Amino acid sequence: GASFGLALAGHKDKVFRCGHDPEPTRAKKMEKEGAFDKIFFNLPESVRETDIVILALPVDQIEDTLKFISQDLRPGAVVIDTSPLRAGIVDLAAKILPENRHFISMMPTINSIYFDDLPLDYLTPRADLFKNSEMVIATQPTTHPDAVKLAADLAHLVDSKAYFADPAEADGICARVELLPKLVSAALLIATLK
Repeated sequence: GASFGLALAGHKDKVFRCGHDPEPTRAKKMEKEGAFDKIFFNLPESVRETDIVILALPVDQIEDTLKFISQDLRPGAVVIDTSPLRAGIVDLAAKILPENRHFISMMPTINSIYFDDLPLDYLTPRADLFKNSEMVIATQPTTHPDAVKLAADLAHLVDSKAYFADPAEADGICARVELLPKLVSAALLIATLK
């Protein structure tokens, strides 16, 4: 989330960046570093006047968060989730969000210059984390075209290229690119240890 905020810092004429973090120390740090224009400590208040809400949360927190903010989202608001699951989360959001609130799953990839960083260093917020990368935008066919365009425009503003996919297709891409190599590595390690 903070990396999106930092990446959008050069577009203050187009966006006002609000942030929320339940940890006050971390929230103030991100505000001081310029990731957000304003920090809210009350989650519903942070989404009340927004056009776009970016959820950068662990998968197990998405359902509760959507339920918590759903009635505070203004009509036409677009909620963009960046978690590693697509199909199930898109279906869940369709059941929770009120009519005329849109949900899009976006799979950001990181700038290739950070591929060799230490495993935990990639968590450091960076303004160029998404530069020259791809964003897979996964939506249902019924998603309003303006919401999809807004997500594509967001990808463009953070210097990424937007690719569009069905949620199940995006999950398949993620499984092949991310999960399969991990499974093969684990299998090789287990075979070596035996």
